Amino acid sequence: MDTSEVPVDHPLLVRCASCERNFETERFGRQTCPICGAEIFLETPEGEPATQEPVEKTPPPADPGVSPPSSQFEGTPAIETNAGEAVIPHARLEIAPAWETPGTGLAIRFYQTIRQVLSAPSLLFYGLKIEKFGRATSFGWILCALAVFFSMLYSLWSLDQDPQALLQNIQIPPDAGTTPEAIIEAVRSRLLFGLYASPLLGLINLCLSALLYHLGVWLLAKKHRGFIATFRATAYACTPLIFTVVPFIGLLLGSLGTIALQILALSSIHRLSPLRASLAVILPTTAVLLLIITSF
Repeated sequence: MDTSEVPVDHPLLVRCASCERNFETERFGRQTCPICGAEIFLETPEGEPATQEPVEKTPPPADPGVSPPSSQFEGTPAIETNAGEAVIPHARLEIAPAWETPGTGLAIRFYQTIRQVLSAPSLLFYGLKIEKFGRATSFGWILCALAVFFSMLYSLWSLDQDPQALLQNIQIPPDAGTTPEAIIEAVRSRLLFGLYASPLLGLINLCLSALLYHLGVWLLAKKHRGFIATFRATAYACTPLIFTVVPFIGLLLGSLGTIALQILALSSIHRLSPLRASLAVILPTTAVLLLIITSF
């Protein structure tokens, strides 16, 4: 992977393998920790171990009573290979999205995070911090609430423009005891409820989606990084829902884009194969859709 082609709008947060402290960097590869001075190697999300640069071991001192250092870099534990070479320890990539970085306005951070996710999703989800839920909850909540709000808004507009189109898609039994006007008003009431309750429905959608996807991860993955990782991946994978602001086709584009990005997110954050990540997303989603369809 050519890291020069990976767009990085913000410095990467890296944890040093020697001092276990975090520092920021804007590049991959071999570099020096500014805190402890240890030399470390930061590989790309698709980094190959073969790209590590071997380090010549420091010869033991002449005094037999003094044990030799474990690495030529003071305080840095060396990793011994079968050939007896010392390898520079790997730094751990930890990316904090712009939404979780204070210092700028909410609107700017929201825009920057959307740009981060859409421009380099593999890099973001591979290094996404997972210690806690953090502000990912509010980010996903906003996007899900916007999706519900605009879908209800455009549905209401379509209903007011052509109410007969709704009746043509509904088979009304002769003995139903209801009028077309009553059906239209009932549908309008439900759409209005969804419009006003969009913040609550958006939060419910986010939480249920994360639970369903993690169920798929739990069933298909031999090892995973926990529910917090799935939740944070789900929240930031909701980014394509921003397209729901586009009338009519926006909801379709946002939904399909979210599913595709969710597969990539689970694959990157849990280190799953694309097939397992796809099944973890598609199987629960399909089961819920079938349950909804058969309930009507």
